[in-house]
Amino acid sequence: MTIIDKFLNIDFNENSLLLDKVIDMHYDITPIGAKIFASMGVDGVHYCIVPKNGDVTLENSPVYRISPMDFSEGAIIWAAKNIYDFMGISITLKDFWILPCLIGLSEKEFSENIKISEIEFNEKADIEKSEIIKSVNLLKKVFSAINVKNLYQYIHESYSDKNNHVKLEFSIPDIVEIKHGFYDFTG
Repeated sequence: MTIIDKFLNIDFNENSLLLDKVIDMHYDITPIGAKIFASMGVDGVHYCIVPKNGDVTLENSPVYRISPMDFSEGAIIWAAKNIYDFMGISITLKDFWILPCLIGLSEKEFSENIKISEIEFNEKADIEKSEIIKSVNLLKKVFSAINVKNLYQYIHESYSDKNNHVKLEFSIPDIVEIKHGFYDFTG
């Protein structure tokens, strides 16, 4: 059983987290061999794991956010060195869309975005916050939240380490240019 199978078997409120379980969503910009596990439910944005060095459980392979309708540098973003980090950081932040948006930011921008995310969470209706916390707690049973003193430093160092990336391949190479994301970091 892969870590994706475990994720798909968790009965959380997908709407409260904006994290829909998906396994069959491929676009030309989706890397070959990518194992899709979730979608934001809008514009085809999906999360996938790209197997690294024969990792059949997918527990030690990087997570990418693929945004097929985005024609800027955000079309393909490395999100975490593995699904545990992706889930752990997202669980800590109580937000499953922000992590890929933090990659490549300065420390000041990073902190500002975290503060905005916290304010937005606190402004939600109590019932909505309750649903998010309930769903986050269900995910914690499988994915432990990582405990780091400096989240910015941890994410920045993880992204900067070439060992945390894989070279992505595409069915139509011309459709994905280097300017369309951070995926060619290890090139």
